[in-house]
Amino acid sequence: EALAGCENMETLTLPASLRKLDFHCLGGCIGLKKITNYATTPQEVFQPFYNDDQLPSITLEVPKGCSAAYKADSWWGRMNIVEME
Repeated sequence: EALAGCENMETLTLPASLRKLDFHCLGGCIGLKKITNYATTPQEVFQPFYNDDQLPSITLEVPKGCSAAYKADSWWGRMNIVEME
């Protein structure tokens, strides 16, 4: 639960080296609106939020040319995916 309860956090940047989002690491981050993810392939995800209701309201920014892989993912694909300029 590394960032759990950070209600006012609006943006999050994930480095390319990150391999997994684990159980409730983002639980309660209800203000999260944008995730910038530098990984070229989707990371493993194990229920990072308490529930996934907010996923459609989050913009996920991914490296250019990588959006198809994220859109095909059952978890990441539920976000609004855009590619970095």
